[in-house]
Amino acid sequence: MYEFPRAMFNLLFPMVMILVPLAIALPVRTKPHPSYTITEQRLRTKKYTVGLCLGSLIAILLHIGFYSTTLPTALKTNSWVLFFPLWFLLAVPLLQAKDPGWMPTVKIQGDIRKANLERRAAKPHVNLPMWSGAALVWIALAVLAIPFVPDFRNLLTISYLVLMAASLSFLLLGIWICRLLAQEPEPYAEHGTDFLAKEYSRFRQARSLFAFVLFVSGAVLFEVLALILLLHADWILFAWFGAFGGSVVGTLGGAVGIWSSFRRAALNRIVIESTAT
Repeated sequence: MYEFPRAMFNLLFPMVMILVPLAIALPVRTKPHPSYTITEQRLRTKKYTVGLCLGSLIAILLHIGFYSTTLPTALKTNSWVLFFPLWFLLAVPLLQAKDPGWMPTVKIQGDIRKANLERRAAKPHVNLPMWSGAALVWIALAVLAIPFVPDFRNLLTISYLVLMAASLSFLLLGIWICRLLAQEPEPYAEHGTDFLAKEYSRFRQARSLFAFVLFVSGAVLFEVLALILLLHADWILFAWFGAFGGSVVGTLGGAVGIWSSFRRAALNRIVIESTAT
């Protein structure tokens, strides 16, 4: 009874991922660009728009072609990775041509930004309660599962240890990433610096919170997968939970990345406008 939903997922999920760059880049409105003339901006925008449309069409046809063959299912479903060349090679240059806010801040300000970089002091106590709570949940799940282990030799199996190590790595990496995000300096603007500093502080805080949710979700996912093998060794449940959980965490990560890119573009536009005044 699982064949129909799984077949539809294998067909539709890669198609959705392939079309995401097109869906994000095309609706963005063209704004005055300090690095290009109007003619240059129009030509670059047209070139990358045509390229992204053609690239998306080719990627969709390739996916359908893969799906229609007798290739292994794992290869068919992994055609969603075509998202990455479409995004980085075509969608991002299109966004940078249409809206200068999508350009890297260092490229916009050049030596001005380099001369005014000041790393903020990290405030680990702000995130300490959240990370402490996440660590307690992680430990509690591992400890509470032990009485239900059918065979304690399972605690030494390679699959269980690898998954638990991956789960713990997610927690440790998340703590490190959030600390780096708390230290990142804001862009420098000659006019309106206080306003930009406040907006960028809010951006840093929101990004740290999203990173916390993302890394804790990944840690819990790997831990639950490890516990499934430890308690039941049910590979069917393992595969379904892994596929569903991985899709949720991956989608969450993509959403956070897209939100972050749009928010940073808005902040860069403040820098550009303040520089022009």
